[in-house]
Amino acid sequence: MKYRSIGLKASCSFMALSILGPALVAQDASDEKDEFVLEEIVVTSTKTGAVSLQEVPAAITAISSDALDQSGVIDLQGISYRTPGLTLGEFNVGQPQIFIRGIGSNDDGAGGDQSVGIFVDEVFIGRSAGASLDIFDLEQVEVLRGPQGTLFGKNVIGGAISFTTRKPTEEVEGKLEATYGNLDATRIRGYLSGPLSDSGTVLGKIAVNYFHRDGFVTDIDETLEFNDRNDVSVRGQLRLIPNEDWIIDLSADYARKRQNGIGRNGEGLLGTLNEDIFPTSADPFITVADEEGFQDRDIFGFSARAEYSTEKGTLTSITAYRDIEFSFLDDVIAQRPGSAGPNLDNGAIENSYQFTQELRWSGFIGDLDYVVGAFYLFEDVFRNEFFEIPGLDRGDSFQDNLTNSYAIFAQASYNINDRLTATVGARQTWETKENTQSVEAAPAVITNDIAEQTNDASFSAFTPRFVLDYQANDDLLLYGSIARGFKSGGFQGTPGNAQVAANSFDPEFAWNFEVGFKSTLLNDRLRFNVAAFLTDNTDLQVLQFISANDPNDPTAGFIATDNAATAEIKGIEVEFNFLATERLEIGGSYSYLDAEFTEFFDATGADFSGNPLRNAPDHKFNIGVTYTQPLSNGSNLVAYYEHRGQTRAFQDPAGDLRLASSIPGFDVANARLSYVPESERWKIDVWVDNLFDEVFQTHNFPLGNANGFSTPGAPRTYGVTATINF
Repeated sequence: MKYRSIGLKASCSFMALSILGPALVAQDASDEKDEFVLEEIVVTSTKTGAVSLQEVPAAITAISSDALDQSGVIDLQGISYRTPGLTLGEFNVGQPQIFIRGIGSNDDGAGGDQSVGIFVDEVFIGRSAGASLDIFDLEQVEVLRGPQGTLFGKNVIGGAISFTTRKPTEEVEGKLEATYGNLDATRIRGYLSGPLSDSGTVLGKIAVNYFHRDGFVTDIDETLEFNDRNDVSVRGQLRLIPNEDWIIDLSADYARKRQNGIGRNGEGLLGTLNEDIFPTSADPFITVADEEGFQDRDIFGFSARAEYSTEKGTLTSITAYRDIEFSFLDDVIAQRPGSAGPNLDNGAIENSYQFTQELRWSGFIGDLDYVVGAFYLFEDVFRNEFFEIPGLDRGDSFQDNLTNSYAIFAQASYNINDRLTATVGARQTWETKENTQSVEAAPAVITNDIAEQTNDASFSAFTPRFVLDYQANDDLLLYGSIARGFKSGGFQGTPGNAQVAANSFDPEFAWNFEVGFKSTLLNDRLRFNVAAFLTDNTDLQVLQFISANDPNDPTAGFIATDNAATAEIKGIEVEFNFLATERLEIGGSYSYLDAEFTEFFDATGADFSGNPLRNAPDHKFNIGVTYTQPLSNGSNLVAYYEHRGQTRAFQDPAGDLRLASSIPGFDVANARLSYVPESERWKIDVWVDNLFDEVFQTHNFPLGNANGFSTPGAPRTYGVTATINF
């Protein structure tokens, strides 16, 4: 047998041979490896233990804790910049819009779901309000691109982002890191880990994170501040090892955010409208908002993971509970003092909790490796979203949604011979939603009252996966796969009338066809991986602002999610790491997407067929260069430079608003210089993000017939970070 169970077996893209043939022949001619080679990357998202990334026949980006530190990544946005095909917009901290290969969701209603699954230590995070995580105390992040409907939890039609935290250690160790930079940026984080019993059967770890940064957007009078950061996070873990067969991991975490609102309405926004009614600013870091607003979020979670190992396999149980409280107030349409225009606030209060239980067995029989399991989720989401004209009118939409989701799954990989492996997997999901909602209308902001009503809906799906992979030699894996993805149906978040509130929208489905290769060349100094894919989506759930076409109020209308579309997505993704010399390493990625609606008629009957999908830039890239210069005293200077960018990303599928509400293409550079002494017990980093002070957007959205309301990315930031390891 080639290797023990990969879980995501895959297969056949013989185009690799013509591309890599000469290099492979040259490599095979030499049996000796260079003294310096790339470090092996292992992944755990296959559900069968640690496996080399180069042996997994699937498109996976893996970023280690060292790589996260080197590039200064502190949040999910930083992960998206370094992953091909992954884009992230953020309306506010509780409503991130995560898209992989053009598949994602803008829906934040209590009865809707996300298209990309977020997992922390294999625990599924159901609500978008809990998805925008601070990056700290991590061992690795793995991004699986394309439908993952076999081994992962519900609604991973676009892909999965899996965070693995650092586990308690058998020896005492710790780390303390302190950062200070412009905008009064202050960050302190660290962990302490080690045994809690003399026998070594109880291990413990605690990790903390604090981050403050002033906002970089102000109002016209420079008295208000937006886009600040105030975060506190803590995680405690216990590892119990009663004997050699059992490992039990207990984890509890708490995260708190207290931030002002998002600063919007920068250069070029609302430019086609009367400036006296909809004033704009020529400076993208100045907003006409006259109220700071807020973004408050508290998350508490607990999980228990028990693993029992035998000679023939492993039994794993994962039990988890998560509670999320989120609220925000956003000055969506601001009114300059003394102007004749409208002023509109948007806000929400959301409380949710979820319980999940996964039970699985992974084992082997001869040349057959397999995983079987069951998954259950209960989720209760209460959401009160409101629109308000301050001092005049307020309308409220109330929702309480209960979800029960059940699934059974299985996957088996059979080694046909020493080089060829076939994998077949499937998941059957059953889901029910009970949705209670009402609307208290206020004519100026919400048109129709809706008496309280309770509606329910049931959804089910069968999501198979088929894979072949061929190990051409020790350094080249060819693979091809077919997989079906599923995203559950749901209910409207802010329904326009009673009939809309009563009717659920249908599930969304996707078939993904993928071929690729993974190669390790030049005596383990070059890692070069390519994936090409075609995805067919049906019943695509599209959230849109449907305009009322009121000439006196271009913002009038309503937001709705509808199964309005079919789509086709084609693309190619490239990732590489090259150890050019013992001192110089170059790595990066590139993705090309051709994503469009093949058929799309919105709620008004308008035809948007052929328009591009939202958050799917045609081209996206990043490249990083690391150079290490040894010094005479045994220490090292490490220089790191990174450049990333993407072409235009559309935010709305409709007509003229496609361009007005899109995110223009941009490219941004970061740089870091580190001093590391010979002992490696401490280091000093001097860093600059957005080195050339590029003006770019992280989010943009249309409102009615108005142009886009954009959120600017951070300007140039810089600082110093000191780290102590002990």
